[in-house]
Amino acid sequence: MKSDLCRDNTLFEIPDLDGKSEQDVLNTLGRPESEPLFTQDQSHQTESLPKYLVYPASLEKHVKLDDLRIKIINFGEGSLSWSRLRC
Repeated sequence: MKSDLCRDNTLFEIPDLDGKSEQDVLNTLGRPESEPLFTQDQSHQTESLPKYLVYPASLEKHVKLDDLRIKIINFGEGSLSWSRLRC
């Protein structure tokens, strides 16, 4: 299978967080910022939609670039059954 290298199949491993519990990660990075999520049309608000939006953690204060490990993944077509991602 041919796969292009892009953000959708590239991960960064952070060794200092590897093996830590969720609580330890929260203690290190702090609680993530979040806010309620609503549809513009309330008639489309269903139980299957997420209740809130969680912003990504900022790693700049906690991780040195030299400590990151790059991982390349490929979930194949199975994870793209509804759409085709473009990088």
